[in-house]
Order: sequence, then structure tokens, then C-alpha cells
Amino acid sequence: MSQEVWLPLASLVVGFLIKLVSDRVQNGWNLERERIAREAIAREQRLARKIEVQRQALLDLQEAAASLVRATAIGSFHDITSHRETGLWAKNKWPDEANSGHLIAQNKVARALSIIRDSSIRDQANQIKALAAKVAMARSEEESERGMERLAAASEALYLAIANSLWTIDDSDVL
Repeated sequence: MSQEVWLPLASLVVGFLIKLVSDRVQNGWNLERERIAREAIAREQRLARKIEVQRQALLDLQEAAASLVRATAIGSFHDITSHRETGLWAKNKWPDEANSGHLIAQNKVARALSIIRDSSIRDQANQIKALAAKVAMARSEEESERGMERLAAASEALYLAIANSLWTIDDSDVL
């Protein structure tokens, strides 16, 4: 075989092999970049889901705490008006709205707390649950009124903490 045929043929084969290796390496790099991009997208989606779950749990807690305070206030008002009418502090049965509302709200608060990650908000909500229970078990009108004042202050602090957490939840990288 003459050099005129052999050299162009060898150049063609060598060029083909170099291109084949180059394409394989380039394809590997592309696959790696695509894998990294998919992982980043999946991480972002997981973070977005966690943020949405926390946001909804905070909103649910806020609603449940407001319901608990409302039901406790109705029951306390019932006890106080009964005391003022009869002159005796006897724990009468609360109206159904307050009685069932109090129990349902306590359960809703507990359910929301099982999801919330912020320990300070959990502590504040547990304090509200305890204060609501104390008001329900108050032994006098004064004790009930003081308990309602503490419950109102604690619920306001919880609402502010929830609002602050909702404002900053998207900035959080700890979820």
C-alpha cells in the first residue's frame, strides 16, 4: 500500500478515534452536570415542601390557639356570670360551644405542635394550653380573671412569634 493511500487512511482512523474518545468524555461531563442539576432541583423542591408544611402548621396553630382562647373565654364568662347570679363559685357545666370547643381546640393545638420545628413557638403554645386548662379549673372568679389576663397576654405573644416566623420562614435554611 502506498503512502498516498495509507497516510490519509491512518489520519482518518486516528481522527475518528480521537473524536470518539472526546465525545465520550464530553458526554460524561454533560451527564454529570445534568445529575448535579437534577439533585439541586430535588433539594429545592424538598425545601419548598418543608417550608410549605411549616407555614401551614403555623397557620393551623394560630387558628387553633385562637379557638382555644375563644372557647376558654366563653367558659370563663359562663362561670363568672353564674357566680354573680348565685353568689356561689360552683363549676357549672360549660355551654356546649365552650366545652366541645375547648377540647377540640386543645387537640388541634397538640396536632399542630407535632409538626412545628420552632421550639420557642412550641413552648409558647404549650403555655397557652396550660393556662387555658388552669382557667377551666379555676376555683374563684378572681383566679379565672387573672388566668384569662395571662392567657390573653400569652396568646398575643404567640401570635407575634408566629407572624415573625411566617415573615422569615423563606429565609430559613435550617429546615
